[in-house]
Amino acid sequence: MGRRIYYLGIFLSLVAVFALPVLAEESAATSKNTGLLELSDKARRDLVLLEGKGIKVTVGEIEDEVAKAPEAMHALWQDPQRLMAFAETRMRFKLLAKEALSRDYDKDPDVQHNVKQHAVQALIQGHINRKISKESISVDAIATYYREHQKDYHRPAMVRAHHILLKSRPKAVTLIKRLQESDVGAFAEAAREHSIDNETKLRGGDLRYFDEKGQPGNKADAPVDTTLAKAAFSLKTPGDITSKPVAVGEFWSIVKLTGRRPAYHKSLEAAQEEIRSELWRQRRKASVEAFVTDQYKKKQVKIHTDRLKWITLDEKVAKSDGDP
Repeated sequence: MGRRIYYLGIFLSLVAVFALPVLAEESAATSKNTGLLELSDKARRDLVLLEGKGIKVTVGEIEDEVAKAPEAMHALWQDPQRLMAFAETRMRFKLLAKEALSRDYDKDPDVQHNVKQHAVQALIQGHINRKISKESISVDAIATYYREHQKDYHRPAMVRAHHILLKSRPKAVTLIKRLQESDVGAFAEAAREHSIDNETKLRGGDLRYFDEKGQPGNKADAPVDTTLAKAAFSLKTPGDITSKPVAVGEFWSIVKLTGRRPAYHKSLEAAQEEIRSELWRQRRKASVEAFVTDQYKKKQVKIHTDRLKWITLDEKVAKSDGDP
């Protein structure tokens, strides 16, 4: 029994000798890590990554720059090497900027103009964009816009056609037979040569796009005779020509289908974000104009149009194209 106690005492002594240094190291490491965790956020952000004479790049700067970047880029900077390369890029910019200032490039008129442009953009961003956001556009405003712009979201099926207007049916019949055996460009040539429709003949008889009622797709274009519209919609494939002359009042027409557009319908739900962006742009523009007008009043801007004559222009710019 005495021997067992003796050996147990020796064993415990050896454990103490070898275990205490290990425990001491672990304790020191824990204390070190705890110290890092206890570092204030300001102190952590103020830690310097790169530094030189009168210039430095801090942890906080890099965090702020990364936060501005697209989220897709954030994963790249999980790699310490890439993150440090990014920090070095920041340092290179600072070095060059400092050197540019030391050489008075900041006093260059073009540089100052660019600075003012950025300042204006910052003003618009801070004063206008924060006040008028896309989220501020109400659902009711979107619905109202949708109702008032139905033509933008609902369009009937349309076709494009060319035609040749002639005085006699026999001439139209003869020309149809010839065109059916000719190449693609023959129809436009025949329209310019034979058509009595002065509005379309110079463009090869092109009636442009129109719906079944003959209403043009472009407001600038003239409506199409409903008889021609019906004939054009009866044709199946672009390139098809009416097999018989089409009576248009006292004249006769040969119609060729040259294009089709299917009907288009977009629901309010599908158009919602598109409309929200459009209303936001409109309100933003109006707000900018109102802000500028207010600045005119505050600064008491006076306009002297009569003094434009004193502006000297480059002679090449001043002369019209017809001048020698």
